[in-house]
Amino acid sequence: MIQRQHRLQILHALIGKLVAIRVQGQSNIPVSGGAILICNHTDYIDAVIQGLYSVRELTYLAKAELLDEDWLTRLQLYRSEIESAGLPPEILEILDESFNLASQMLDDLNILPIIRNYRSGNATQNQAYYETVLRAAEEILNEGQILVIYPEGQRSSDGRIQEFKGFAARLAIQCRVPVIPSAIIGAHGFSDPVNWVNGENLHRTIHYRVGTVIPAASLPKKDTKKNIKSLTAKMHTAVCDLQE
Repeated sequence: MIQRQHRLQILHALIGKLVAIRVQGQSNIPVSGGAILICNHTDYIDAVIQGLYSVRELTYLAKAELLDEDWLTRLQLYRSEIESAGLPPEILEILDESFNLASQMLDDLNILPIIRNYRSGNATQNQAYYETVLRAAEEILNEGQILVIYPEGQRSSDGRIQEFKGFAARLAIQCRVPVIPSAIIGAHGFSDPVNWVNGENLHRTIHYRVGTVIPAASLPKKDTKKNIKSLTAKMHTAVCDLQE
């Protein structure tokens, strides 16, 4: 099996054959230390782009379904769907190579899984679950890693940025780590089979922009509801500004 770094290089080359990607602001990512990298979320390709164009290794806060035993089956069904839709053989061949590498990479990808909209039927248990996730995230940051969080909590259905949830802001305040705003523009619909068949993806340009860091020293001192709301709004504005 190809080593991880070689897989990244090959996947980088394959993605480059499928779509034009323009990256700005990579130097804004701190060279060391824990940090939270926030980004809007419009397509499955978002995490791939961030991983390929980051100067440091990333850990993702991601939905737990990515790690269940059915993820490979879902990938195979998607592959069958785009083939049935009439995707040109030369593009299908590149996608097959990309899928093969991606399936290998998922095993060594750094993921902190979270069950979205977790509900146990008991408010105390619900709170305890999210506190457990918070503690795990704190450990990652305290180890000096970069944790990627999509504050919208899910992919945007129409490509427009949605309201941010307060988890990332709360975590940043508690851990006293910088927040790195970033934005992906032009990726919405990339994974839709229709856009492969009609050729739209072949003329697509995706922009990935990393903005100015929100320093830890500028964060509120306490994680009160008011402070979390204020920082969340600041983070939302920072990501929106990068989309302009």
